[in-house]
Amino acid sequence: MPIGSFRLNSISAAAAAVSNSITATGGTITYYVSGGIHNFITAGNNSFVVSAVTGTPTVDFVIAGGGGGSGGVAAGTGNPSGSGPGGGGQVVSGTGQAVTAQTYTIAVGAGGTAGTNSPTVGGTGGSSTAFGYTAVGGAGGGA
Repeated sequence: MPIGSFRLNSISAAAAAVSNSITATGGTITYYVSGGIHNFITAGNNSFVVSAVTGTPTVDFVIAGGGGGSGGVAAGTGNPSGSGPGGGGQVVSGTGQAVTAQTYTIAVGAGGTAGTNSPTVGGTGGSSTAFGYTAVGGAGGGA
């Protein structure tokens, strides 16, 4: 399943120093003491809205391309032997990505379609993008 995850880094310095913080919405959010994680799993364009920042905040991210579809099965047999699985999507990660108050588009690539019958190969998974980075979708499986 394609997903894009973004961990918000909240760095508190010593007293009287500026704290880096982010107020953001988008995706499914899981909160932790040191920040939160925004998960995007719906294929297509999603919005990561940073509405307020203090200091110079950053996010860490993991982007996965959609997986490839499996190869087709001989019609009427229901026997998957001989059909290959689809390839996994590429994974791209990074740390310390600076963010500002704006809306970022998070594109989540869909998984590839399965081959309909033998010898149809599976479809290629869609690419996922965020912050100018792209994770390419996986190749379809053989029939």
